[in-house]
Amino acid sequence: MNDDKLKEKNKSDVDQLNDEIDALAKNLGVLIRYFRELRGLSLNDVYMVSGISPSYLNRLEQGQRDSPSIKIVKRFAEALKIPSDVLFEAIFHEKAPKERNLSLEELLICSDYLVNDEPVNREIKEQLLAIVKHILSCEWTSETKMRESCNLADMIDRLRKVS
Repeated sequence: MNDDKLKEKNKSDVDQLNDEIDALAKNLGVLIRYFRELRGLSLNDVYMVSGISPSYLNRLEQGQRDSPSIKIVKRFAEALKIPSDVLFEAIFHEKAPKERNLSLEELLICSDYLVNDEPVNREIKEQLLAIVKHILSCEWTSETKMRESCNLADMIDRLRKVS
């Protein structure tokens, strides 16, 4: 292999690695936002416990920030009251340990999968997570069933637009 082809291959490998790192950082942001909202915490609430600025957290949740240091991940986990390995799995993209089952929400966020034979992106994961959260939070009584079904149909339409 000549030098130009080797340089091109190395550049391609580096580009692929950078794409994977970006995807992992975005998964982490989605996961952090999920747990923050699940706990009913604002960006400022997390700041008060962790000392990590709300703007940094917001950029991380939006996927505009690379993966944080181990120290910061541990501070997020402590503030969100979750084991830090949950967040590290999102960063390092490891399979969940066999002794711990993933929630459906964690599975949607941390896993790579296809929708319509295409890899899902951050937006699709967020839409799927919103649909699952909606389904699980609905009462589905005779009085609310029609309204909840319409809301669900709207969410599915939004998903179809981004996929």
